[in-house]
This record gives sequence, C-alpha cells and structure tokens, in this order.
Amino acid sequence: MTIPHQTKLQLFSGTERFGNNGEKASSAPRSIAPPHATFRPALEVDHFSIPPVCQALCQRSEAFAGPLLDRIDDSSRQATRILLLASGERGTGKTTVGIWLAAMLAKTSQKICLVDANIENPDIARQLGIDPDGGWRNYAENKQCVSELLIESIADRFVILPCSGLPEASRWQADWDLASILESLRDHFELVLIDSMPMLPEGLGHEMLQNCGPFIDAALWIDSAATDTMWAQRQFQDAGVRLLGRVQRAREIAQAA
Repeated sequence: MTIPHQTKLQLFSGTERFGNNGEKASSAPRSIAPPHATFRPALEVDHFSIPPVCQALCQRSEAFAGPLLDRIDDSSRQATRILLLASGERGTGKTTVGIWLAAMLAKTSQKICLVDANIENPDIARQLGIDPDGGWRNYAENKQCVSELLIESIADRFVILPCSGLPEASRWQADWDLASILESLRDHFELVLIDSMPMLPEGLGHEMLQNCGPFIDAALWIDSAATDTMWAQRQFQDAGVRLLGRVQRAREIAQAA
C-alpha cells in the first residue's frame, strides 16, 4: 500500500480540554479503575472477518500512524475510556478507521469495545461478517443486560456492540439510553470506540453528541471539509468533549490499501 503524501495525522495536546471552566462537564464521576474481570460478553465467535482494507492498514500502521496509536493508547491508560470517532459526511473512512483501531489496539492486550452508534447506516457487524439478531437499542426496549448484546472475537481479542438500523428515525431518542450503555461499558473496558453518524447541524449525529456528551471523554475527527471541522470543534467544546486529534485524508489511505 502506498500512503498518499498528503495524509496527515494531527494530534492535539493531552492537556487541551473543552468546557466553560476548562473541565469536562459530566453528571457522573470518571472512573479509571481497571475493568472488572468478571464481566463477559454473552456472544462469542472464533474470529471476525476483518475487511481486507483494515488488514492492509494493520500491516502498515507503524509507517503512518504510530503517533496516533501511541496517543490513544496512552490516553486510555490514563483517563480516556470513551472515544468518539466522528466526521462531517459519509464515506470518509470512519468505520474503516474504527475497525482498524480496534484490531490494532487489541494487540496491546487492552480490552477494546467497538460500538456501532450509526443508526442511519449501521455497518460494523456486516463488515465483520456477523449477522446479529438485534443491537444496543434492545437494552432499553427489552430491558436486556448490556453483556447479552456484546459479541467477542476470540482470535481478534476485541468486542463489538452492534446496532440495528432505524432509517425512519428523524430525531435522537433519549429513551434509547445509549448514555447509560456507555457508562456501563466504561467500567468493563479500557477503551470504548464509538462509530457515530455524520456530525451535521440538526442531524442525528449532533443530537447524539448532545445527549451522550457527558459520557464521552474525547473525540477523533475523521477527514472532512475545513468548514465542517470548525463547526464540529465548537460542538465538542459545548459538549465538554476533548478533541484528541484529526485524521486527514483517511479516505485516500483506505483506497490506497
């Protein structure tokens, strides 16, 4: 794979935090204790069918993404447990980045969970060759335990929380209770990656950020127009979510792989 010359991985200071008084707004205490060893996903597979593009990225990660992986790894070992992967449009390679990060970071022996929060176009399970019966909305609708919805790969050593699509949804519903799910996952995983919908004004992705912001520690912005990025930075600031960094031209990386 030839990495495009203009590919950029911009990382921000670990002390840079957004909020009215420099602190992350939160209605719940932040826990940095080790995940509970007794918590186990109810569903298990021998291995995920990692997409070829993600396999290629894993093989060549050190050539272009070493600093990014190190920053995420260091942040998760300190206090960053919930990391939002966001972009301003579809087709930026955000889901590819999410699967690649989960696969790579799981090799460091961290407990990793990848959450599909894209209710408009859930795709993580399909890309990994999994056909689950439902998704995280069953947590609120059927009063299921979060562990009953998780799928773990023995070989790949990371867990996914799938999503069932809602193409007819026009507003984010608080009773979906994703915020409570994230808070529960925080206690059992060293890093939770969230693949979200595009962050657009009046869009579902923006509404999800407003609803779940107090339970999200940081965000990684994936390749979008400069105007979208500036708008998103303001939204992260208002939600009290620290911007960990920005991956530019991620789509070109995926295409080159």
